Amino acid sequence: MWTNPRVMNALALGLTLIAVIAMMAVAVVSAARSQRFNIQRVTVTTPVKKVDRAYVERVVRKEFSGTYFTLSLAQAQRSIARLPWVRSVSIRRVWPRALEVRIVEHDAFARWNAEGLVSVDGVAFAGRTDEVLPQLSGPEGTERTVVERFKQAQSALKGLDLNVKVMSLSPSHSLSAELDQGASVHFGRDHFDARLTRLVEYGKKIKGTINVPIESFDLRYSRGIAVAMINEPSPLSAKPKGESAVRSVQP
Repeated sequence: MWTNPRVMNALALGLTLIAVIAMMAVAVVSAARSQRFNIQRVTVTTPVKKVDRAYVERVVRKEFSGTYFTLSLAQAQRSIARLPWVRSVSIRRVWPRALEVRIVEHDAFARWNAEGLVSVDGVAFAGRTDEVLPQLSGPEGTERTVVERFKQAQSALKGLDLNVKVMSLSPSHSLSAELDQGASVHFGRDHFDARLTRLVEYGKKIKGTINVPIESFDLRYSRGIAVAMINEPSPLSAKPKGESAVRSVQP
């Protein structure tokens, strides 16, 4: 074999091709890591109201090393997604040394627990706002449930000119609410739809007929409602101001 010119020529050609490919690979890797392709420009291309564009650009520049070819876009996206108000993010390379960032922001629906916010689709997120928003609270993982219950109650009570300003789900999953007129509503753990319907029906019956402020509605019964009314005593009344009178109402 070693004396066969054709075999030797083919072997030499093969070795030459391998050497050329290896040198090309080294050149490509070297060029990809060259500072000439370092990211020079980061641009947020979508309109944002809450997210600081300049801060996003600083995050990308500060936290991610690499060139146009070697930068991990997935890593960059994960880092930006952790910023307050960011619902989703996508990044694309722009030749030769730029990145374009597209951000979708959360839309704050209500305040959640002590310091957070929650979106209209029940996603809790970090953020600060001066907007006047309802206050919702509950155990971790119940955000969507509380938001949906709030929207149901708000819609049902609209016809009674009542608004829900606070709704809370306890660790035992008992639901309660506070109305804008000050009355509290205790829904309990189960049968929310039926109890909300009962509250609306009772509200329609008494609307315009009871002038005494209502302190609370307790719907945690199989039938009926317990209504606590705030007595407004006359000057001759012996009852202290603010004392509640409880009335049990049966359908």
